[in-house]
Amino acid sequence: FREEDIPEGYSKDDVKIAYYDEDTGLWLAQDTEVNDNRATTHVTHNSHYGVVVGRHLTVLPDMNDDTEFPFVQRFTP
Repeated sequence: FREEDIPEGYSKDDVKIAYYDEDTGLWLAQDTEVNDNRATTHVTHNSHYGVVVGRHLTVLPDMNDDTEFPFVQRFTP
């Protein structure tokens, strides 16, 4: 990603990768590592993934945990 694409008031610390859950219609944030303007995560299944920005995103706490925490979205694929 490009730093100039991060909205004003946000930083690289607010960048997450999320996937679109077609069953719930929500984007679900993944545990994301950001280095040198590159965001990476561990992918467990095929889905629509995207880079999202937000301070109030709740990241899935563990890839083996069945609990999912949705956040508000602006885009539906």
